[in-house]
Amino acid sequence: FTQLEGNMLSSMFSGPWEQACDANGCVFVDHSPEVMMPLFEWLREMRDTPTGSKVQLVQVDANHRVAWIRMMQSFSFRIQDLELAGITLQEFYEL
Repeated sequence: FTQLEGNMLSSMFSGPWEQACDANGCVFVDHSPEVMMPLFEWLREMRDTPTGSKVQLVQVDANHRVAWIRMMQSFSFRIQDLELAGITLQEFYEL
């Protein structure tokens, strides 16, 4: 996970990340698929977009928008990263 560094999610998977795994090798993340899948899509988009090209915004269902923003905040993404994900400063500060 090298697209965006310096956040909680990248910290979970840097170094010996196996420590975050359970006995079955799975990592537990307490967020619904409705907000995690857009995060994965966004990270793939960040990885696959050529340098200098605009990253497409990930679509998050309006019913899950607040949960999406709170999850992104909980992972300590920087403001500029949140803006790349389509989260406005107003949305960020209103929660």
